[in-house]
Amino acid sequence: MQSKGVFLLLEESQSCQERHRKEEEDIKRGLKLLATHFLVIFLFLLLSPPSGIGQIGSEASDRFAYLIENGARMIRENEFEKILDMIAELPSEKKGDFRVKALENSAYLKGYVVTKNKVYGKRWEVSYKALIYSTDKSATPILVELLRDDNLYVRAFTAKALGFIGDKRALDELKRVARKDESSRVRSRAKWAYEQIFGGKLLAEENVE
Repeated sequence: MQSKGVFLLLEESQSCQERHRKEEEDIKRGLKLLATHFLVIFLFLLLSPPSGIGQIGSEASDRFAYLIENGARMIRENEFEKILDMIAELPSEKKGDFRVKALENSAYLKGYVVTKNKVYGKRWEVSYKALIYSTDKSATPILVELLRDDNLYVRAFTAKALGFIGDKRALDELKRVARKDESSRVRSRAKWAYEQIFGGKLLAEENVE
């Protein structure tokens, strides 16, 4: 009887150990599965851009492209405040683009001559030399359009800036302004700019009377 009881105890102990072993294996499998899930989630979060980042980048690119395409027109229509607000919202690398700098400077000038606000005037004075003494020709199309602004000071300064920049793409429009602009100041500046770029005098029949 005693040996039978011992045998039963051994069987029960073995059965208990077997259950424990199976439970440990189940726990290990569960932990491995859980670790795999966490790894998948971690990799997904790591490789996926944060929500909204892509959209913000796209909006900045759209705003920059809109400014480059429409900025000169907006200045001519006296939307200089809107131009400056849009530039302020650009990322720093876009603000450094020479075309943006040209728009910003022209917006300050237009703002000053329209409103007589000295803040605009001071900001224009601080930044205009960087425009006229640059050899960056990327802003030429913008400046050429500004030669058609309704303010003579904007036209005169733009002609001077184009003369310093020296882009031959501006020659035809400078010639037109030198011959036909209603302001003698603007005609004089355009003539000077034309001759700076062309490297010679206007022909007599093309000269300003």
